[in-house]
Amino acid sequence: MRLGLVVVMYVAACGGGTPDSCPGARPSIADCFQGAFFAECGGSGAAKFACTDSDCKWFTGGCVAAEYTASDCPADDLCCVDNFPYGSPNAAASRAIYGYGRGVWDRSFAMNIPVSIDATLAPSMPTVMCMGTYPANGTPCSQGSTPVKSMVATNTLQVRLEATGVEGWNLGIEAIQDPISGSIKARVCELPYTDTFSPMCPATDKTVCAVDGAVSITRWPTTPGAPTDIGVTFDVTFGAHDLHVVGAL
Repeated sequence: MRLGLVVVMYVAACGGGTPDSCPGARPSIADCFQGAFFAECGGSGAAKFACTDSDCKWFTGGCVAAEYTASDCPADDLCCVDNFPYGSPNAAASRAIYGYGRGVWDRSFAMNIPVSIDATLAPSMPTVMCMGTYPANGTPCSQGSTPVKSMVATNTLQVRLEATGVEGWNLGIEAIQDPISGSIKARVCELPYTDTFSPMCPATDKTVCAVDGAVSITRWPTTPGAPTDIGVTFDVTFGAHDLHVVGAL
């Protein structure tokens, strides 16, 4: 039902790619800068797409973490093997590409939204108000929807409002702090999900990210985990289909 829940997984095939852009031995993913759909493990080559049995990421610089199996497909043609990144079915890849699209994600992709700190914000039950065009069912905007929130901190802060239904989109917020200036920006995206998958890339990418707006958080997390004391508010506009979303959680 929701992006990230993997029901069936098959071992990735088609050679597994060549993670030869690492400056030395392939590092563990724990030693890399990690986001929701990207990681930085070193290297200076083209980005590579790689998966475990439950997760996929784009590896900036082409150095793929030791736990991940790289696709042989290049970054500009991710679905090069019979319209898929691998030569055999891979449920994690199917879900990732359906939810995030086939384009490269990295630290800067769609980082359009400034993030401010408001220490007075308290966590709350999710509330969402939407103005514009959106599906009748399957989104946090849909009438009668009770979105479920999740929050995790790796090297980025990842917040998600998950809808209910067999098909639609979840709202994903990923914030990244600049290590030099300390400023924070976020991408806020509609992340499609479906209960039905096939070992093929979708005909079109449905992922849409906000182009304008603002996000506020209580504080920036300093340790990895699932923080429970961070409140979030957002007020963003998706230009692709004239949708304005305001919410708090």
